[in-house]
Amino acid sequence: MRVLNLVSLEALAEKKLTKNAFGYYVSGADDELALRRNRDAFSRVAIHHRVLVDVSVRTCATTVLGHPISMPVIVAPTAFHKLACEDGELATRRAATAAGTIMTLFKKTLKGSLFGDCNPTTDIPKILGLYQSGDIKLDEIITNTYTLDQVNQGYDDLLSGKNVRGVLVHEH
Repeated sequence: MRVLNLVSLEALAEKKLTKNAFGYYVSGADDELALRRNRDAFSRVAIHHRVLVDVSVRTCATTVLGHPISMPVIVAPTAFHKLACEDGELATRRAATAAGTIMTLFKKTLKGSLFGDCNPTTDIPKILGLYQSGDIKLDEIITNTYTLDQVNQGYDDLLSGKNVRGVLVHEH
């Protein structure tokens, strides 16, 4: 099946996912009003084809905050990636990188494959307790550390896949 739009992508997802996973991904929150409004808004968007225009060199590439991406698509923060794939958010990040785009982050929380959704204020002490008891090895979890001066390098490393779980170290 060739994916031409979101409707065909949804049909492909229905064939590949479990019934529960597909149901979760295609549904919206609460009364699904925002979902209906978004679908209605997108149905009103029309692409006007231009004729007699040189299309020998085409690109969808653009930049976001100075970082080049292959297309004007950014993967938004969502939940429950492991419903679709065992690697969860890590697989999503790898796919975004392979497609030449980026995956955004939301809030100052740890989300995803290892700890689920965490609140740093309450859950970091729990994680440190697991570290102290030897149940978790932080040096195996953290892939890189960065100073405040290196924050842009850390972001670049995240986009390139060199850094999965980086830590920003600063003194105050």
